[in-house]
Amino acid sequence: MKLIDMMMQEKENLQAVLNNCRRLLRHLPRGTLIIQEKSGHRYYHKYVDGNTVYLRHGSAEIRRLKDRKLVEVVMDNAENDLQLMDGFLSGYKEYDPNELIRSFDEAYKDVSRSAVTAMGFAFTLDYGDFEAGNPKHMEHLKQITSAGKKRRSKSEVIIDRIYDELQYDVMYEKPLVFSDGEEVTPDYTTWSEFRKVELYHEHIGNLTDPDIMKMNFWKYGEYVRNGLYPFDRVLFTFDKPSGGIDAENIKVLIRTFMQ
Repeated sequence: MKLIDMMMQEKENLQAVLNNCRRLLRHLPRGTLIIQEKSGHRYYHKYVDGNTVYLRHGSAEIRRLKDRKLVEVVMDNAENDLQLMDGFLSGYKEYDPNELIRSFDEAYKDVSRSAVTAMGFAFTLDYGDFEAGNPKHMEHLKQITSAGKKRRSKSEVIIDRIYDELQYDVMYEKPLVFSDGEEVTPDYTTWSEFRKVELYHEHIGNLTDPDIMKMNFWKYGEYVRNGLYPFDRVLFTFDKPSGGIDAENIKVLIRTFMQ
């Protein structure tokens, strides 16, 4: 996650704290506590509007004034931190080339993917636009989504619909080449704007087919060997033993995985 994203998240947290503090103050008494020691005993007084009022020992108002002090200090600190963040954020300049390209004039939008990746960034501008002509074994793409895209199974058609409902752009069967030259083809690849990394989704269908299981065991090993761990960077979902998928469960898994 970039610093700017962390700052924006912290700003939201601070604003929520301020809102809670303001609500609390409406229900807490005004005034300042004063302690006097006399003959080994402690006496509390409240000072407010130029007047000093004695508070009987054990009075609930003593605790409530202590609560007010804490709330006021938290509130002052949060307001100060918000001002500091606003100053930082107002001067922060975007450096992700994918974001910068979107702001360029039309004459400069067509940049090379290699220039972006050479700077250490994933090229994310074409997520959701990866054509079905890229997958291997096109002849196996016999199912059609509502958007007219070809998929290998009815389960994948349902998963496509889930990604559409959750409004996540994905690439279908985009090749992933590891540093040693080995290549895998995740079923779905998407970009986590929150984490600034690619995430991969493998859906395993027929669990009784030994060839399918052998291929997926191999892919699982390649992911792990290259530091892409299950439910961190790779989501694995499965058909039910009886066939078909639990769409609601997979929707929950995808939503959780993307956060």
